[in-house]
Order: sequence, then C-alpha cells, then structure tokens
Amino acid sequence: MAVIVRHFALALLLVMTIFSTVEMSTVATRLRSRKPRPFLQPLSPGGYKTYIVLLKTPAGGDDMEYDARRAWYESFLPTKMTRDGQPRLRHLYTTVATGFSALLTDEEVKGVAAKPGFITAIPNTFSYKQTRRTYGRRYRQA
Repeated sequence: MAVIVRHFALALLLVMTIFSTVEMSTVATRLRSRKPRPFLQPLSPGGYKTYIVLLKTPAGGDDMEYDARRAWYESFLPTKMTRDGQPRLRHLYTTVATGFSALLTDEEVKGVAAKPGFITAIPNTFSYKQTRRTYGRRYRQA
C-alpha cells in the first residue's frame, strides 16, 4: 500500500512540474484549435469519388423487386460505366435507407440532384477509431 501511495505522489509531482512550466492557456488554446478533419476518399484517375445518394421512396417502392429497384437507381446515373470502364453503382441501400452508392464526379452529382426524388448526396469518408482500448479482449486481473 505504501508503494502505491509513493508512486501516486511521484506521478502527481511529475504532472504538477510539467504544468507549471507550460501555461494552461496555451494548452487550452492548442486543444481548442484542433479540429477533426474528415478522411475523404481519394479521387480516382478519372476524377470520380464514391457518393452515397439518398432518395425518397417512391409510391409502392417498398414492394419493389431487386431488379426493378436497381433499374430505378441506375436511372439517376448518367451512364452505367465510368470512362475508366468501372461500374458506377457500388451498393444498393434498401433496408434502413433508400439510396445507393456510386462513382460520380462533382458535375454529375449536380445532374443527379436535379432529378425528382433526390434527397442528398454525401461524399464517402473514411473514419478511424480514436481509441487505444481493444474491445472484446479480456485481460487477467492479478
């Protein structure tokens, strides 16, 4: 127990020493100035980005067959393939949201936005965990 108290006192003394040399206002300013940046997906050679396009569900759209839904989504796209020969349509969202993800340029997004039933187009971003904790792994406690 005495060892734990001694280690705690040394750690506290170390922290107090560090913060006495650095003004608290500069630390607070640095922390406030840090803004999280989205990790945007890089552009493909043809200038394409993956966009998640959300749409209004059409009347009777809940009962659509897969092929009919896919054809309806493809009607929003300028072509089925990009200039690079890749398929534009990446994924169909049918359960929670109505929409799709597709490879589009910024100009093509404006064309998709002009069509009826369009809600929004969100550029795809990467997100990373901001933690060091490993969930699911169990440690032995002595």
